[in-house]
Amino acid sequence: MIGLASPGERGITRLEMMSATTKPADDPTKGGEESQPRGGDRRGGDRRGGDACRDRPGLWREVSWILGKDLRAERRAPSILTVSVLLAAGVVAACALAGGSGGGDELACAAIWVSVAFSGVYASSNAFAREQSSGVFRVLICGPIRGVSLYLGKATGILMMTFIGGLVAAALSGLLIDAGGLVAWPWRLVGILAAGCFGFAVVGALVAPLLGLGAGREALLALVLLPLGVPIILSGARATAALYASPAALDAYRDSLGIVLGLDGLFLALALWLFEPLVRRRG
Repeated sequence: MIGLASPGERGITRLEMMSATTKPADDPTKGGEESQPRGGDRRGGDRRGGDACRDRPGLWREVSWILGKDLRAERRAPSILTVSVLLAAGVVAACALAGGSGGGDELACAAIWVSVAFSGVYASSNAFAREQSSGVFRVLICGPIRGVSLYLGKATGILMMTFIGGLVAAALSGLLIDAGGLVAWPWRLVGILAAGCFGFAVVGALVAPLLGLGAGREALLALVLLPLGVPIILSGARATAALYASPAALDAYRDSLGIVLGLDGLFLALALWLFEPLVRRRG
């Protein structure tokens, strides 16, 4: 006659059945193959991390990505380029209407470099506006992209917009005011314009992201950027006036161009050194 098991015995029997059907755990102290997966996974993770570091895009590829993104956005809605061209046209037209019978070369130089200053300030103030308004700027500076790449891509975009504004101002001043230097030394005029616009772009790309999205961002940027750009403006205007002189003073042109290039190199070195720590602290 089979008797009924007590509740305690039923519990023991159930535990024994469970232990019999459960696969025993591997002993980590044994030197078999099953004790290695954790270390192997760690080594595999290290290899994957090293591969990710090796697969990181180069500096100039990141710069071209930043610049291409900005150019595509500008092509869809050409706000910066349009305003830069309109500013240049307005400054040249005002100088042409205000000018008298003499001093056309000096008036043309003033119109060109005032247009460069206005275009540079406007392009710099809107270079980071899209990223800051949408919250992408914090992702860019905290993400895997290099701060130097972000700076160089933005500075190149500012340079392009400012340089186009300067070229438009030079062409219109040649048509409306005086075409002496533009006709006699076109490539030298383009060279001093490129050097001056480069200096404005270098300083503007450093200062613009530090000002945020306040209502008076453009005015504050002008207050900061224009004093830094005054030496570039004065030297560029002096070099342009040397080209517009009846016998072109090429020695004065070379001296002024050297000053502008030296300032460009100084500003670029300081910006590459200061951009990432300042922007990360600001962001």
